[in-house]
Amino acid sequence: MTIIVKSLIENDLVTQANKDMGFFDCELGIYSEILPLIKKLEYKKKVAPEAYHSSSDTKNVIVIEDLLELNYKMGNRQKGFDLEHCFLAIEKLAYFHASSLVLYEKDPKIMDRYNKGLFCKSIMTETVYSIIFQETLNVCKREPSLNKYYEKLTETLKQKVYSSTDRDSKFNVLNHGDFWCNNLMLHYDADGKLDDVLFVDFQMCVFSSPFFDLYYFIATTTNQEVKENHIFDILRRYYNALVENVNILQVKTNVPNWDDFLKDFCDKAYMENKKKVAPKLYHAPSTKLFVMEDLSVLNYKMPNRQEGLNLEHSLIAFEKLAYFHASSLALYEKDANIMDRYNKGNYYQTDLSEKVYLMLLQETENVCKRETSLQKYYEKIRDVKEKMYETTRRDKNLNVLNHGDFWCNNLMVHYDANGLVDDILFVDFQSSVFASPFLDIHYFIALSTNVEVKEKHINDILCHYYDSFLKNAKILKLKTAFPNWNDFKKEYCNKAYIGLVATCTFLPTVKANQINGASIENLMESGEEGSFRHHCFTNSNYIDTMKILLPFYESLGAFNN
Repeated sequence: MTIIVKSLIENDLVTQANKDMGFFDCELGIYSEILPLIKKLEYKKKVAPEAYHSSSDTKNVIVIEDLLELNYKMGNRQKGFDLEHCFLAIEKLAYFHASSLVLYEKDPKIMDRYNKGLFCKSIMTETVYSIIFQETLNVCKREPSLNKYYEKLTETLKQKVYSSTDRDSKFNVLNHGDFWCNNLMLHYDADGKLDDVLFVDFQMCVFSSPFFDLYYFIATTTNQEVKENHIFDILRRYYNALVENVNILQVKTNVPNWDDFLKDFCDKAYMENKKKVAPKLYHAPSTKLFVMEDLSVLNYKMPNRQEGLNLEHSLIAFEKLAYFHASSLALYEKDANIMDRYNKGNYYQTDLSEKVYLMLLQETENVCKRETSLQKYYEKIRDVKEKMYETTRRDKNLNVLNHGDFWCNNLMVHYDANGLVDDILFVDFQSSVFASPFLDIHYFIALSTNVEVKEKHINDILCHYYDSFLKNAKILKLKTAFPNWNDFKKEYCNKAYIGLVATCTFLPTVKANQINGASIENLMESGEEGSFRHHCFTNSNYIDTMKILLPFYESLGAFNN
């Protein structure tokens, strides 16, 4: 039989570290007190190697079994854990946390010694973490794709580090405290299937929020696929296992419900759990004046409206739009009255709008009558007016706060050092309206996507919006039902008339060149040759786009609905 003997190395640095952080005393307490008590519970699971000897005398020795003899292995820290490994580790962690509550309820003082952890404040830890923190800042400053995190880390992280192991005001458990791949020993059955996980190195245990272990594990041990696709799966697995173990062990402490658990998970992220969608507002007095940040100073640029947005730009725009829509539902679910004022939008019927849109539709009819390939749409365009004022009405199935004028001139784009899009912000919220999300979606497709996207990638950007919305809905814990993919696509076709309306009303000015006299006033004047109105409805960019969009909306059934 082989054994593992752990003892303090006799040098000044280790002695000082143990004095500051108490890591050896912590592990000694776990093996001599906590684990033996857990073993005595009626419902028990093995969570660590057996301790053969633990002494607090001058020798400071812990003797434990060698798990290698039992065919336990350490995982690959560079690859990280896949979902199977994460599930088993999280389930065992839930048992460890729940069993610690049993001990705490019997004797609260038993947890008093576990009050330091990995981020306890001392001269030594401040020196070490200051170096690590500064180097992390240097990385963010050096790497273009990470530049945007430089200020966020500067402002928030350093202040949060030492509070991360403080006792929580609501719910505390005994955390392993250093719960990552190298401190987990894995066992596989004869078929190579994972069947057990044991914990080692209990030097940083701390009685605090269970999210300390959870976040530590997610950040350091999960592989890329788990991080991108399964965080909430492992949270749900942990939560279910915790509740199950608490019930079996007859723990009296109240475990948060699932909604509160997820809220606490987000609260403990110590990073902003929100996306910026617009410029910062500096001042909004009661007078009709807004003072906002200048995005051009932050190197945001307006895209070229005549060329339209390519797939890369469209995907990021729709991703941010999905977040904006989902977050508006979170507000609506808390206070439905908050959306009452957003009931008009671009197609709200007034004497002025009636005059403007009648002129635009008449000119569109003239274009269809004049262009041979568009003549079959001439009479159909007349029916567009009937649908126009329906576009911004509340939908019977699903409503969100739409930007309402979601096209490329109201998008500010940021590029990294390699010229790749890394962010898009929205401006001009003058037409926002609480209505079907397909208002923004069709409006954008009609007015902002380039020819290639219109012809080849509509389904790609719709899928991206849909997946992004579901992801944000899950994070924001929305209760509102969102349609399945097939119903979403069906509704996209049913609402195609919105894109047709946008094509017949706003496309002429979107595709117009920058010429003298380009204004809404001159657009309303006569359409004589040389006028701004004449240019809007005769320039080749506009005509070519009409020859793509009208057949496109015909294929979606927009003229039939």
